[in-house]
Amino acid sequence: MRAGTAELNITPEVGGLIPGQWLRRRAESVHDPLLVNALVLESEDERVAIVSADVVSLKARVVAAARGLIADMTGIRPDGALLAATHTHTGPPVADALGTEADEAVVEALPRAIATTIARANEQLRPALVATWSGSAPGLAFPRRYHMRDGTVQMHPPKGSPEVLGPEDQADPTIAGFHIWAESGELLAACINFACHPIVVGGACFYSADYPGGVREALRRLHGPTATVVYLNGPCGDVGPDNVDDTARSRYGEEWVSRIGFGLAGFATGLSSVAQPRESLRLAVVSRQVRIGLRPVPDDLVRKAEATLSKEEIRTPPQDQERIRLREYLLLDRERREQDYVDAEITVMKVGDAAIVGLPGEVFADIGRRIRGASPFPHTIIAELANGCHGYVPTRKAFEGGGYETWLARSSKLVPEAGDRMVAAATALLCQLEPGGEGG
Repeated sequence: MRAGTAELNITPEVGGLIPGQWLRRRAESVHDPLLVNALVLESEDERVAIVSADVVSLKARVVAAARGLIADMTGIRPDGALLAATHTHTGPPVADALGTEADEAVVEALPRAIATTIARANEQLRPALVATWSGSAPGLAFPRRYHMRDGTVQMHPPKGSPEVLGPEDQADPTIAGFHIWAESGELLAACINFACHPIVVGGACFYSADYPGGVREALRRLHGPTATVVYLNGPCGDVGPDNVDDTARSRYGEEWVSRIGFGLAGFATGLSSVAQPRESLRLAVVSRQVRIGLRPVPDDLVRKAEATLSKEEIRTPPQDQERIRLREYLLLDRERREQDYVDAEITVMKVGDAAIVGLPGEVFADIGRRIRGASPFPHTIIAELANGCHGYVPTRKAFEGGGYETWLARSSKLVPEAGDRMVAAATALLCQLEPGGEGG
């Protein structure tokens, strides 16, 4: 086994937009750097790349352009590059999200930044040992959707409210990944997978990697400043950092970036310390395009949007939540009339007895649990927002209660059976690859 790592700072100039909230924000400062972290693995005749980028999501055209450059610069085939967003809500303006639009110059620069980072990692390939692991990291992520007395489901309901009945589902505390060591004993890289929305700093007006940056900082304090951390966020569409049932304190703010980051780093370090490093692990990648339909927008909502919004509000997002929703109805209806489906890429990458499952959306926790439960691999890493983004992927049950994650918008447009289709495809791909295959 050989491994190479690299990172690249992609923090924009102060003053740019920050996607991730309903209304427009601009960065007034930089709290911590936004990075692209890349890991290239080579074993026998297979070479793959894994990337985590401190962005809220990756457009399909960014993924396609980056993969083309990666193939030209390194020879790694397109489906051998798994590109994932950490989903920080204080990252660069690379997504059209509700009241914020992407900065096209930043979007166009991202593919080359990703490809350049992978090319640099590819140049650093050297003999390495790999230790795969998985376990539990309780108390760091919590459900964010709650049943209310009026029969609805609400995201982030007020703490202590008598209207709150209980959570719709539970967070998944699974933490999984692998550590890569140089023959000298130096930690080259850690790939860490855990599911929690990176909204710890809330609606801050600064650029930050949020708690994934905290994980990076913690591991580098433990292992040295050159260790690369590839953080793959898990199915966190209905999972957040705050505990609604804990009325004594809030888990938002800069302090919790470090507390969650150091907590996850501690769990990962403990699990990796008892894992057996191996000199060689078999690598393999399989993928499948799954065609998933888009939900139609009711005609009355389209007519209301057309009658209410000005031409300027259609071109540029208004800064009012109700008018933003009307704009989303109109834009989604136009998108669906051009093409009423998406081709969602489901990818499984085998690293010995571990498998990385890439899903292109904000996936709910139960969908991840179902995939992991059906996986033949001892260690299953489920990376959401990988190789593109098609919005939220709720469970069928979630559509019954409604709530923000199910509201019709470009950020929630797939048919209710989308999650089931992804589970079926991921399970089939996992079973297609045989776990293990370790070499000498």
